[in-house]
Amino acid sequence: MAVCRIVQTNATPEEYDSIFEKVRSSGASTASRKFHVAAVGEDGKIRVVEVWESRSEAEAFGEAVRKGREEVGIAEPASMSLLEVHNQA
Repeated sequence: MAVCRIVQTNATPEEYDSIFEKVRSSGASTASRKFHVAAVGEDGKIRVVEVWESRSEAEAFGEAVRKGREEVGIAEPASMSLLEVHNQA
């Protein structure tokens, strides 16, 4: 079942870009990711919304992101939710 991953990252746009590059260079697979958007909140921190084909694939990618955050020195996300997708138009 598809899942929607919503993350308040605690990362600035510049920090997000650094993490994104670390994850990309790690070879983490995004083949099952159907949608990704990163937006800047009112506090200047990035929010991420993604749709994945399955919870296990979203969680595996999340582990690669965690490692990237650690390498860049960014704290854990303020919040993260994995929600079952009800409708995807």
